[in-house]
Amino acid sequence: QPVSDPSIQQQLHSKIVRACEYTGKKVTLVGHSLGGICVDTYFRLNPGFDAFVHKFVAICVPFDGGGGWMMQNPIVGYNLNEKSLPRCLGRGIQQPFLSAGHNKKNGCVNQVFILKKQNFCENQIDLFKLDSIITHKKPDFYTQINLNHKAFKDQVPGCLFCVADKILKQKLVPNLLLVETISKLNQNCPSGAIEFKQGKILYDKLDIAAVVERELQQVSLAEAKFNVKASNAKWASYTWWVPHSGNEECRTYRYDENKFLVLKDGKMYVTQEFVQLLKNGQIKQSDLVDFFKAKQYYYEAANTSGPWSDPIQHMKIQQQSVHEIYSKVNEKGSLDDVLFKYNYAPYKEAVKARNIQIDFGNSGFEFYSIVGVGTNTPLHVVFSNPVSNYSELKDQQPHYVMADGDGTVLATSALADEYPDEVVVERRIAQVQHFQAVGDNNLWDDLDEFILDVKYPKSPSLSSTLFRK
Repeated sequence: QPVSDPSIQQQLHSKIVRACEYTGKKVTLVGHSLGGICVDTYFRLNPGFDAFVHKFVAICVPFDGGGGWMMQNPIVGYNLNEKSLPRCLGRGIQQPFLSAGHNKKNGCVNQVFILKKQNFCENQIDLFKLDSIITHKKPDFYTQINLNHKAFKDQVPGCLFCVADKILKQKLVPNLLLVETISKLNQNCPSGAIEFKQGKILYDKLDIAAVVERELQQVSLAEAKFNVKASNAKWASYTWWVPHSGNEECRTYRYDENKFLVLKDGKMYVTQEFVQLLKNGQIKQSDLVDFFKAKQYYYEAANTSGPWSDPIQHMKIQQQSVHEIYSKVNEKGSLDDVLFKYNYAPYKEAVKARNIQIDFGNSGFEFYSIVGVGTNTPLHVVFSNPVSNYSELKDQQPHYVMADGDGTVLATSALADEYPDEVVVERRIAQVQHFQAVGDNNLWDDLDEFILDVKYPKSPSLSSTLFRK
């Protein structure tokens, strides 16, 4: 469910109210990653929340989207760096609340770049059309397959069995591909759960992770450069923009001048002060957003994996909605299309909820944020192998344009909370990675300091970069 769904928000509100009644005090909410977005959404949907909430501590929260990982997720998947979690499963996780905001002034808009061949087909590939041509003399395999719920005995049927049931009832897969598709799903079903009337058509059991999780083609940076020069393919750029009524204009990627960055005659220059701060790290709290935006642009200008012959050339490419890719990357009638069916509605719901302004009231609400830095984090996703249609992207391992962050969330995104100065007590920069943050001893010391006003000596080896007011 999206984090704005009543099933989530009502339970959260109920627990907050109960905690207040039990303790007689306002609560402190601590949110890591998407949990922080859930809290932020709670504030947007509940005017007067400050009657129950005293403090909010955000830890590595993607206030302006989850960066390049989330952009690629519906295309080739993302396994959260866990070997035990197949990439294909990562594709099935809806990420609308981890997309960039539409009304943000700070932060950053991530992009997906692809190379389109001259004969590129913009339409979704329809396997049912191919099926109607080839299988007019084939038997109807839909009549040859039965499902047996009793094979699970007293247990709830498995997920893949339920997918098979849905396919058979709604005829979601072309007849030509049905046996192969059901055989894949049969991999994790108990014996006798899926029965084929004609035993000869049953394929050998397949490794579902190996089959569904496509093997991605690796293209070196040298090959990528050659592909661009050798072909007549053209770069296309896509952003998180969700076009809908009231939000017709695209929030494009752009460079914003600030005290650390100057644009002149189509060139980008950083100031001497910026260069010094890169060395010593003594940044004022009020300069954090500008510094990390300039640092992101600085990193980007040095990349070699996209349409950059100069730092701002790619700005000239028209930026489209990435939902053009998401809605067409899976062939209609494929197992991918069944498992990872594109749904536009959650993204529209996310935009609606995230555009609600927060009413902070006047009751002393306090905001704290811990921002992870020091790890290369994907900013843009670059598919450097020219393609003829969107579905070919699923076979590519993209390159990334990196920037500073915690490995998952960009520093610019974590700093893009845009909470007003009167409620912000501190935004603290820490050398910490996204998935290790909650286990970092120094972070727990930070929480004690933020929540209980208890201060501990810091270990320079773990959290050496601290910026305070």
